Amino acid sequence: MLVRGWYLTLALGLPACGGAQPPAVEPASVRTAAVAPASADEAPEATSSAWQKMGFDERRKFMATVVYPQMAQLFADFAPAEYAGENEDGEPKFQCETCHGENMKAVKFKMPNTLRPLSTPNPIPGAMEYDAHMTEFMLKTVTPKMAGLLGRPAASAERPDGFGCFGCHQKE
Repeated sequence: MLVRGWYLTLALGLPACGGAQPPAVEPASVRTAAVAPASADEAPEATSSAWQKMGFDERRKFMATVVYPQMAQLFADFAPAEYAGENEDGEPKFQCETCHGENMKAVKFKMPNTLRPLSTPNPIPGAMEYDAHMTEFMLKTVTPKMAGLLGRPAASAERPDGFGCFGCHQKE
């Protein structure tokens, strides 16, 4: 079985992940050793202009070596039973599909894709009603981290153009 999850992200809102050809996915044993940086703190962050200029293969490498290891760790720390380690079949619990969806190859990893749609213009109240614990984690941990990895400011009242909920989630 192919490994399905080392692109995030939360998934996390990579609106321009599309490219010419989806990458082949290596078995977990090959990929795990090849993509993890020495530590999450040592991984470089992108700049917005750098991300925009990256081609598909460069983005794939950045996602695999920088974004995936950091996001996988954040999610594993947040909910170990759901995201840490491997399933019974030996596949990682946190996978590319966690954020990019089961059809990630068909849509060339484009985000937003299949994550739960959120209401506009303010998705927070509805998200809190649906799952307050996950929403807090997304707001306080995932969104700021992903914004930094992409070299973008986090969305706020002052920066509505920053990286936020709709970088990953579709609008209702």
